[in-house]
Amino acid sequence: YKTEIPLYASLLFDMDDPEGTAKKGAKYAKMGYAGTKFGWGMVPSKPFGADFRKDEEMVALIRDRIGPKTWMMIDVGRYVNWKVPYAVKMGKMVEKYDAFWFEEALPQDDLEGYAELARALDVPVAFGEELYTVYDFNEVIKRRAADVLQPDASKVGGISEMKRVVELAHINNIMWVPHNWSTAVNTAASLHLAVSSPDGFLCEYKQEPNPLVHDLVKEKFEVKNGKLQVPEGPGLGIDLNEKVIKKLRVA
Repeated sequence: YKTEIPLYASLLFDMDDPEGTAKKGAKYAKMGYAGTKFGWGMVPSKPFGADFRKDEEMVALIRDRIGPKTWMMIDVGRYVNWKVPYAVKMGKMVEKYDAFWFEEALPQDDLEGYAELARALDVPVAFGEELYTVYDFNEVIKRRAADVLQPDASKVGGISEMKRVVELAHINNIMWVPHNWSTAVNTAASLHLAVSSPDGFLCEYKQEPNPLVHDLVKEKFEVKNGKLQVPEGPGLGIDLNEKVIKKLRVA
């Protein structure tokens, strides 16, 4: 359906450096990325989600720096362990700053909690990176526990199973965006899944330094005006760098 896909820059909060965190988002907004997502924290001992006042100051600053037109996603992650009432409180806070979605605010298996959270908030609730089969996603859909599904091709049974999840989302009229944080191979798979679906509109693109993401393939992915270009080679269109694999392999 497409030869390119809009990206959102996937970034980590640095709770010790709100201005630096916000500047990272502004950088990608200026490059034409559709959105910027901030999550978790640079270190587990200083996560987003542990101090409401600091969290709101951070979210407000990011929105100010990226401007009103760039989507802002907030990914809570697993460095904190909220219950539903606090997740609702935080969700209403990020709503004030026009968050595009509110991600992984509860443990992955708390489907009843997610359903309650989705009903309580206007901001879309997103999760799914730790779900492993189309049946897991079907249960999420039946309970209306998410507004945005986030299947990960490297975890959900590969491209074939993820295509089933994508089709399930399509027939139930639910938004989906690939979760993509692990490797360049996953980036290629996510890209092809997104452009080969009529509902594919966005891809996650990790920006924090990681050799498995940025050095694993010989030819770098091409990004033009914030959009990832589909490579023209066979298969996924990538060639692995065997030297990098050898360097990073664990016996």
